[in-house]
Amino acid sequence: MSALFAGKVLRANRERDELDTERELRGALDNKVLLLYFGSGQCPRCQRFSPLLRDFFQRLTDEFYVERSSQLGLVYVSRDETEEQQSAFLRSMPRRWLALPFGDTFARMGPSCFQNWQEAAEILDRNFRLAEDFDKNARRSFTHPLRRLKYKLDKEQEQDKSKEMKELRKAKSQMEGLEE
Repeated sequence: MSALFAGKVLRANRERDELDTERELRGALDNKVLLLYFGSGQCPRCQRFSPLLRDFFQRLTDEFYVERSSQLGLVYVSRDETEEQQSAFLRSMPRRWLALPFGDTFARMGPSCFQNWQEAAEILDRNFRLAEDFDKNARRSFTHPLRRLKYKLDKEQEQDKSKEMKELRKAKSQMEGLEE
């Protein structure tokens, strides 16, 4: 995901620290589920949604609730009218949020700047659907058919052995009957 922000500068929330080197960006964004939040502190819908997002983010990044709390990242893309509005909004949000600087070209373009990424995400999402979403005979893995065949062969061999044992017992009882 760091490639998405190549050549960009991200601010760490509440501090004036900037992540601008490729190494810093990779460390902050790679191997994480990345949320992009296009919002504004002045927007009524954002004012209602932001506390919900904040609680959701805090719960998924708190080690008390989840085992791998560092696997979620969020980048705030400001639609605020002034830098002061953006700063005021970010002060009320979690420290772990990253933000594009005020007036960045991504912010002016809005969500359309990530259209190719959205299409790729939809393809990726289709690959992670639950088995119930597909045919009942959906394969669980590449090796699933081989494992099924192995267990089928094992079961057939067990049945053959049990038939042989029954025949041996029957023959033994017949032999015992003849001896008497």
